[in-house]
Amino acid sequence: MVILADSIRSVAGYLLTASAGEGVRRVEAVTRDQVRRYKEAVLQETLRLAVDSALGPARVRRKPPTPIPWSCPGCGPRLATQVMRNGTYGRTPLTNEGPIHIRVPQLACRECGRSVPVALPCLPRWRRVLCDVEHALTQAYLLGHSYRVVAERTVHGARLGLMTAWRSLQRVAEGPHRPPPTPALVAVGLDEVHTRVHGRTAWYLVARGRTAEGKGHYLGAILAEDRSQAAWELGLDRLGLQQLPASLPLITDGDAALEAALAQCLPGRPLRRCAWHLLHNVGEWLRERLPGSDQAGQRRGLMAAAQAVVNAATPQARRASLALLADAAPWLGSRLSATLDRIAYPDPVLPRTNNVCERPFREWRRRTRPMDGFGSWSGARNFGGLWMVKENCREAGKDWMEAIMP
Repeated sequence: MVILADSIRSVAGYLLTASAGEGVRRVEAVTRDQVRRYKEAVLQETLRLAVDSALGPARVRRKPPTPIPWSCPGCGPRLATQVMRNGTYGRTPLTNEGPIHIRVPQLACRECGRSVPVALPCLPRWRRVLCDVEHALTQAYLLGHSYRVVAERTVHGARLGLMTAWRSLQRVAEGPHRPPPTPALVAVGLDEVHTRVHGRTAWYLVARGRTAEGKGHYLGAILAEDRSQAAWELGLDRLGLQQLPASLPLITDGDAALEAALAQCLPGRPLRRCAWHLLHNVGEWLRERLPGSDQAGQRRGLMAAAQAVVNAATPQARRASLALLADAAPWLGSRLSATLDRIAYPDPVLPRTNNVCERPFREWRRRTRPMDGFGSWSGARNFGGLWMVKENCREAGKDWMEAIMP
């Protein structure tokens, strides 16, 4: 507190004549320096307490015959009586406020003379960054920054290497998480998200459920080189959708490979087709069959008739609307009737479109755009896992960083 008081007096004197911007920057710099010095002191004291609790106080010859939490590389687990203090060595880990300088105690085995490394959960061996840096890296990365921007801007006062940032993010992605439980679902949407790995096209094959309240929940994603039927069959097996209730409807955008894979892997499940995609296809059919601006009015009229068929509230209303459309354009009525059995009627709970996938996928694609793809398949998989945990926590109203780094 004496250091803090001196700092307060010096900054207060500076602010008497400084401009508003200079004052803000000076306060932020002094605050970061104080936090950095505090972390340095706390970590140094933690190391001292860890060694003292294992070996007893320094300069005391009588050691407790109890096992210590560190092992000798040559002899294995050791007792406190079988090791001795052997000085310290310097280490400079990175924090959010910049590098800190600590002295790590060294121990030596009395039998073989080899060094017994001292490591703590908050300071593992061979790690250049502390947990707060990994927290900031992961948060900035999932909020839309690329690896390079994260490495340059996360740590104040020190340039973080690109490989260090990458390894830190991979450790977080491969570490333990606490994702929210799967809620009760009323439907499951299936779709794919485009990405690039090693400069080549790849796809996330994704399953995302929807609750009665209209919220989404990712069930999983599989990274594949294509979106063929074989890839979807493998993905459906790995996603474990067989464990879902048999009455839960599955919604697709009409992809033939996906629907063939569903028929093979999940036979008998209620399969629904997205109403929005069907009307989008109708618009494409109309532009192909009736091109040119002189037929725009006819296209609009037939589109309105197709919307009346797809959005009919009852089977009777749908049949009547379809009959009128078939009289006006038999070719359109026949093409539309082939898929109407998979289009759900308006329902306050059951979704009629694959919007549970389409809307969040826009944000997913927007997030990966700054990176121009991934450099490895493991990096792409790890990002997908982190992203799904984040989105599930956000939908559930929970702190997603607490779930990703418990």
